[in-house]
Amino acid sequence: MSAGRVMFVGGGTAGHTIPCIAVSEAIAARRPDCEFLFVGSTRPVDRGLFERLGLPHVLLDAQPFPYRPSMALLRALLALRQGRARAREIIADFRPDAVFSTGGYVSAPVVPEASRARVPVVLHAADAMPGRANLLLAKHAATVTVAYEASVERFRGRNVVVTGQPMRRSILEASRERGRAALGVPPEATVLLALGGSQGADRINRALLDALPHLLTIEGLQIVHFTGAAHEERVREAAAAIRPAGGASYRCYGYVDEPGDLLAAGDLVVSRCGSSSVAEIAYFGLPCIAVPLPIAGGHQRYNAQPLVDEGAAVLVEDEYLSGGTLAGVVSELLADAQRLRRMSEVARSLARPQAAEEIAERVMGHLPG
Repeated sequence: MSAGRVMFVGGGTAGHTIPCIAVSEAIAARRPDCEFLFVGSTRPVDRGLFERLGLPHVLLDAQPFPYRPSMALLRALLALRQGRARAREIIADFRPDAVFSTGGYVSAPVVPEASRARVPVVLHAADAMPGRANLLLAKHAATVTVAYEASVERFRGRNVVVTGQPMRRSILEASRERGRAALGVPPEATVLLALGGSQGADRINRALLDALPHLLTIEGLQIVHFTGAAHEERVREAAAAIRPAGGASYRCYGYVDEPGDLLAAGDLVVSRCGSSSVAEIAYFGLPCIAVPLPIAGGHQRYNAQPLVDEGAAVLVEDEYLSGGTLAGVVSELLADAQRLRRMSEVARSLARPQAAEEIAERVMGHLPG
C-alpha cells in the first residue's frame, strides 16, 4: 500500500516556503516512504532553496496581487488563470492524497484546483492578521491551522486549530555551543543579531550601519548581521570602513539556509516580524528589538504584539528607526542584565516548538493507512 503523497504549496518568500519544509520533515520522520512535491514560485528564493535542499519541485509563474488597480493587477490575473490550468496538470500527474498550503499568491491557483479534484487541503495562516489569499482560500480547506490565537476569529465557521508556526529541525536542534564555535565567539561575549528576513530589510541595514561606530565601542559586543542576499555586498563594503574597538566585532551574511546554530548563539536581536522570525525568536529566548514591516496591512505589527505585550520585545516603528535610535535601545538593554534575563524567559514561555508535529498530524490524517 502507498505511504501517501503530499503536495506542499507556498513560495515567493522564505516565510511561505520554510513552513512547508518544516511540516514535510515532521511527516518524513513518521512516514519515511511518503512522497512529496513542492510547488513554489519562479523567484530565485524558491528555486535556490529547493535546489540546494534537493527537494522535488515545480515552479509556477505566479504573480502577487497589488492592492490597487494597475497593469500589475492585470498580469496577476492572467498568471492566475494560467496557473490554475497548470495546477490541474500537476495534480493529475502527482495525484496527491493531501495538500498543505501556506497561502499567498502561489497557492491562489493551486488550492481551488485541489479542492475541485477532491484532494483535502490543510491551509496554514502564519500571520496574526491573515492575508487576503488565506481568507479567500479557507473555504477550500478541510482544516485551517493558525500560528496565532488572534487570527481564529477571522476564520469563523471553519475548522480552525491553533498550532503555532512550524519550525525546521535545524532550528529545533540548534546548538548555542556550535553557533559560537562557528562564529569564533568566546563564551563571555554578547552577541547582537540583526535579521531582515529572507529578502533583507534596507531600513534595518542602514540603521545598523549608522549605529556601528557606537556599537563597536561596546566592550566584547559581537554583531552578526543577516543583510539579505541582495544587500550583502553594499553592506559589507560600508561596514569595512568602520573599525571596532574593545574586542567588539562585526560579521555579515547575505542569506543562510540553515541559520539555527547562529541564531542560538545570540543574546539580543533586532528583527523584522515575519511569523517565522517571531517563532524562532521566542524559541531561542532572544530579547527582541522588533521593527515590523509597515506594509501589507501592517500584519507584522500584529505578529510582534504578543512579545511586546508580555515584555519580551521593545517595539520600534519602522519610520522611527535610525542609527541613533538603534544604538540607544541596544545600549539601554545591554546595561540591564536583569531585564534581558526576564525578556528571555518570557520569550521562551511563548514558544510553540511542537507546531510542525501538530500540523503534520492533521495532514497525515488524510493519508492512506
